[in-house]
Amino acid sequence: MTYTDKLAGRIVEELDRLGRGEPYKVRDWVYRHYQRAWYIRGDRFRLDSTGKFWDLEVDPCAPKPAGAGPEATKTRKRLAAAVAELHGTSDRWEPSLRSGTPGIAVGDPP
Repeated sequence: MTYTDKLAGRIVEELDRLGRGEPYKVRDWVYRHYQRAWYIRGDRFRLDSTGKFWDLEVDPCAPKPAGAGPEATKTRKRLAAAVAELHGTSDRWEPSLRSGTPGIAVGDPP
């Protein structure tokens, strides 16, 4: 199964749900993928394909490494779970699971 097949299935499922009048679940994150790198971000934090976790609160154009506070930890887990779902993996995405190629997580297509 390709990503296109998977996406087409999701689109049809979403259209069916909307056609039945079921509420649409709004995401609170944005995912970006280009070549072999990706990132996912919310309002304040960003997780990238190298495993770096950034705080965008002061200046989104010049992010700083995020600390390990409760809000950052909770957000990192939430964003990692969203990445795992998008990549079709059952494990949460964590830097310790990366393969030998920088920027490629276990479960990513070759």
